[in-house]
Amino acid sequence: MKNDTIQIARSTILWFEAYHPNHPEVLLVDYDPDELELDVAGNFDYEISDDNLRHIYIDLETKVVPYGAIFVRSDFEFELNGDTWDDYFTHDFLYPMVKLSLQESGDAFKEACEEEQITLPRDIPVQDKFIISICESVIDLYFTIFKPYDLANAELRNTIAFDCPQCNAAFITMQGTFLVIDEIIYHNPLFNRKHNQHVFGNYVPLMKYNTLRAKCMDIVKHPVKLSSYNTILFYTCVDCAMQMLLGDKSDILAIACDARGMTSEVRTLFYRLATELFDMVYKNPDQTQTGMADQRAMHDWNALFK
Repeated sequence: MKNDTIQIARSTILWFEAYHPNHPEVLLVDYDPDELELDVAGNFDYEISDDNLRHIYIDLETKVVPYGAIFVRSDFEFELNGDTWDDYFTHDFLYPMVKLSLQESGDAFKEACEEEQITLPRDIPVQDKFIISICESVIDLYFTIFKPYDLANAELRNTIAFDCPQCNAAFITMQGTFLVIDEIIYHNPLFNRKHNQHVFGNYVPLMKYNTLRAKCMDIVKHPVKLSSYNTILFYTCVDCAMQMLLGDKSDILAIACDARGMTSEVRTLFYRLATELFDMVYKNPDQTQTGMADQRAMHDWNALFK
C-alpha cells in the first residue's frame, strides 16, 4: 500500500482553553517560563462513511504549559481499494498521519493563542517521541480492543437503525443534545471536565462521541443515517442531555444554553421531542431498542457528573 499521498482531509478544533497563572495544569508543573512544557495525548477512530470512503480520525489533546491546551481532530480519508483495516494500522502507514496531526494541532494552537493575544516564545515542536508513542498506542488498541469488538458486533455496526430526515425536530434534538454534552465535558469551566470526560467515556467512548457528534451535526446538510451501534450511543447522549437540563446543575447549563441560542423555549421543545424519541423506543422493543431502554435505566447522569 502506498502512503505517499496521505494528507488531512479536514481538521476540527473540538476545544481550546487558555491557561491562567493559577490554573491547575500550570500549578502542577515546574516549568521554565521561557520554554514550552509540552504534553500530547492521542486517540483515534475509524469508519467507512456513507459515501464509501475510509476515514481514520486522529484526536490529539495538546497541553502547552503555561499557555493553554487544545483538542484537535484530524480526518484522513481513503478510497476503498480492497485493503482491510489491518493494512492501515501499521507503523509505516500511521506515522505520517500522526505527524501531520501533530503539525495541525500545533498550528491550531498558535492561531488560537494569537486570537487570545497570547505570545508564545517559539513554535510548537513536532517531537518524534510523541509520534512513536501515539502510533504504538493506536496499533495496540486497534488489534487488542477495536478489531475484536468490531468482529463480535458486526451486525450492530453494519445495520442501519435510525434514518433521520432533515426537519426542525431533528435539528433541535441533535444540535441540542451535543451542545449540552459539549458544555459538560469540553467547554464549561464550572464543570469538572476531566472527571466528566472519564465517567462519560465509560458509557460513550470519547472518540466514538466525537465521530457521532460530527455525523449528527451534518443534519443541517443532509439526512443522517445511524447504525444500530451509533443509535444506542445517540440515545444515551439524548438521555444524558435531558437529565442534565432537568437536574441540579440545570442553572449552569441554562446560562450556557441561552448564550448559544438554546433558549428556554427551545429547551422546552427539546424535552418534548426527546421524550417522543424514547416513547418510540418503548413501543418498538426490538433488540437495539431494548438495549437502549436498558442503558437508559442504568444512568443517573447528575450523580455521575461534577
